[in-house]
Amino acid sequence: GPHNKRSAENFRMGEPQPVSCKCPADTARVSPQVKRRHRNKDKMSGKADRTSHGILLAKHSLAIVLNIADDERPQSLTRTGRDIFSDFVAENRNSYWNKDLVDGINRVDYLGWFDPQTLFVQGSEKDLEALRDAWTRRSLRPPRHFIIESLGDVCQVQLAPVSQSHFIPLPDVLCQAIAELNSGKGVATQDNLAAYLQKKYSGVPLPNQDVLHELLGELIKERKVYHNGEEYRIVTPDTYTATSPPTPYPTLPPSS
Repeated sequence: GPHNKRSAENFRMGEPQPVSCKCPADTARVSPQVKRRHRNKDKMSGKADRTSHGILLAKHSLAIVLNIADDERPQSLTRTGRDIFSDFVAENRNSYWNKDLVDGINRVDYLGWFDPQTLFVQGSEKDLEALRDAWTRRSLRPPRHFIIESLGDVCQVQLAPVSQSHFIPLPDVLCQAIAELNSGKGVATQDNLAAYLQKKYSGVPLPNQDVLHELLGELIKERKVYHNGEEYRIVTPDTYTATSPPTPYPTLPPSS
């Protein structure tokens, strides 16, 4: 009936939340000029802050835009961003005449690497200020095989969360369950699938055996699963060959 059809499509887990994926304009930009302006003096926090537009990422961070030096060899371009960060730290940590830079470079953290050749570092405002000052005075050394083209504050990187639906498509859940059982965790019979759903989604209203059987039949018609006489299995690109056209087994009757 209509009720069973709805049950076969989704688990209802509450009202769906609105989806917002728009970021405000002018986010994720880098200010290359190092200017004395109002800055938050608090130390770096490991937690992302929530704003009215989303989640604020990369607080207290600098972007260092690099360029490959003329003598760089192509085979040495396989280094990871973290390797380049380690080189950057190593090149500056022995600047003992500049205590603030030595302290700062030893405390900043690797935040990430963007192509083309942009290194992101994160730290407290005091430590980042030491790097800014060294760059301003042309005493900040680049990682090996690179030159520093520009250095600036990452003004804002915001993540606008995409909300998940509170409705779980039952066909997807069934396919995932069959795949897990096929991977050696059990035999994908209808009874075992029902038990799997009961265990994984305890507390959620589950479809009855008739609805489960009907949906498995639909998945077979859609060539997403097949039955080999013993259990249900996921259809993969290698399931059927050109000389062996798909002839899926009929579904089994619901167990009594």
